[in-house]
Amino acid sequence: MSDRPVPDAAARLLALLPAIHRMRDAALAEARGTRTGPLHQFVLLLAEVIAAIEENLDQLYDDQFIETCADWVVPYIGDLVGYLPIRPDSSAPVSRTEVANTIRHRRAKGTAVALEGVARDVTGRDAAVVEFRRRMAVTQHLNHRRPGIHNAALRDPTAMADPGGPFDTLAHGAELRGIDRGGRWNLMNVGCFLWPWRIWQLLDAAPGELDARRFTVSPLGCDMPLFNMPLPFSGRLSGPDEVASPLRLRGPAAEARAARSVRIEVGGVVQPFHLCDLSDTGGATPGWANMPSEGVALDPERGRIAFAAPPAGPVRVTHALAWPGLLGGGPYPREEEAAATIRVPAGAPDLTAALGAGPAQGVIEVAGSLRHAAPAAIAVAANRVLEIRAASGSRPVLDLAQPLALEGGEDSELVLDGFLVLGAGLEIPAQRADGQPNGLRRVTIRHCTLVPGLRLNPDGAQASPGAPSVTVEAPLTLALRNSIAGPIHARPHAALRISDSVLDAGIAEAPAIAAATGDGAGPSLWAFNATIRGRVAALALPLASNTLFLGPVSAERLQDGVVRFSFVPPGSRTPRRHACVSPAEGAAWPAPMFRTLRFGAAGYARLLASTDPAILAGADNGGQIGAWNAALDTPAENGLRLRLAEYTPFGLESGVFHVRDA
Repeated sequence: MSDRPVPDAAARLLALLPAIHRMRDAALAEARGTRTGPLHQFVLLLAEVIAAIEENLDQLYDDQFIETCADWVVPYIGDLVGYLPIRPDSSAPVSRTEVANTIRHRRAKGTAVALEGVARDVTGRDAAVVEFRRRMAVTQHLNHRRPGIHNAALRDPTAMADPGGPFDTLAHGAELRGIDRGGRWNLMNVGCFLWPWRIWQLLDAAPGELDARRFTVSPLGCDMPLFNMPLPFSGRLSGPDEVASPLRLRGPAAEARAARSVRIEVGGVVQPFHLCDLSDTGGATPGWANMPSEGVALDPERGRIAFAAPPAGPVRVTHALAWPGLLGGGPYPREEEAAATIRVPAGAPDLTAALGAGPAQGVIEVAGSLRHAAPAAIAVAANRVLEIRAASGSRPVLDLAQPLALEGGEDSELVLDGFLVLGAGLEIPAQRADGQPNGLRRVTIRHCTLVPGLRLNPDGAQASPGAPSVTVEAPLTLALRNSIAGPIHARPHAALRISDSVLDAGIAEAPAIAAATGDGAGPSLWAFNATIRGRVAALALPLASNTLFLGPVSAERLQDGVVRFSFVPPGSRTPRRHACVSPAEGAAWPAPMFRTLRFGAAGYARLLASTDPAILAGADNGGQIGAWNAALDTPAENGLRLRLAEYTPFGLESGVFHVRDA
């Protein structure tokens, strides 16, 4: 049956008939006591057929365009334009978006703009394409000059701001290595530079306060490079304004780029600022150099803010936050299921007031990215679930002066979602404050960061490496999802489930998972897409999948469980292994190579592209082993190489390069 309005079509047909026939049909209907006569009923049937034919003709027209065609037509249009799936063995249906992008890029095939658009579509990250021949030291033709490319000017510090990068302005000599072996500077080479992180905007966040005049953008009180808030891709070759590059002190448009990406407010009033080198002075009385005598100074390379006079109100900073994916909490969007029962600060002034004096239940939603002082304990009502979550787009900070106790009545559950927790760890005691057994049956920590080392020193190092982020005495299930944390110490009768998370003990020799005392076998461990830095001592290891163990693993029970598609160091005692990177003691074996293991950096716990393929593509889905498996960097890069070969002009060679971390 057609979806078209049949009465309208019938009215148009009746209007074509002679009036005498319509009058006789109406009279016959009146005589029979019906709404329509035989002629009108026949026209209605005929109108249904005509409407179906018209709809079919319209759909045939719509099927000629990828935007409006039926789903079953998408693969046929893709085949018509020569669309090749990135993973030919995939059983997933052909994506309408990918076919539409193919058609769009076909119109600019062979140009650098098309290559850049392909890179952004395939990887979902910022990209910039460079024709290396344009940056080689050659004799220039007077009619085809290349302004902006020059020899190194030793008196110009901005000339060396991006050596070898996508926006390098230095003229280079020829390089004979092939681009597949890292070579760049040759006439036939085209490079595609990829940024390894994504950008989210953190609004009105509370900075770290060192003294009355000195602040750090990071709430942890350490240096944190600031990033450009990229402009939308305009269909032209990207420049520094269109990518998530770190902000610089000097260089063309450095002030304008910083003014667009960073906003500093004091008491709700936006403060103008100037860029300044606020590096450490050293000496007996360490401080910052070039403290301003008036106004506000910002050092974007270190994330430092200095005031000429102590600010007269609370300081708030809006800036771009660079992070590789949806892990560790932040302003990125998260799923919100249940409606909020209490909103902070709309319904309660702070988290302590929202929790109240007695056991809590429902959903407490905290908006904003300010610093909160948590109560001494969080108690959940019996047979209830309490969810304390950050609002979408927020990253509130819990600054703990002492360990935060989590307790509840019988068969209760607690969910902590979206917080940055520092200063102390979480404790789940065996007994509540009233002496009764702790009835919590499950604690879920998702999209949170429990700062490894509890706090960071001004130089970014962990203040207390090896200090536990969570200590569990009660017999419950602790779930860690899309989070970052320090060590977890728990009794063997507990259960620990880690997925898409980083557990960082600071050093590989320190215990990352152990008993509540810090020594001996800890809980049974389920690990999925996890990176665990430190020794693991578990009662059992029922399942570990796509997990990167950076310290020895020891399980008490070896008769059950399996470790699959994981990296297991020598000297480990685990259940049976399947498709793992686990060489014998003393044998040559590939080691994971990280961008950085310093918490807080944009490339934290990310594998380098030079890591052995057995680790970089050793997961069950072809991605990297570890917490960043969901980012699917390796499959995306392989798909990009396939697309670049498809769109690169004949005779040229293309390669993929990763922009170094700030």
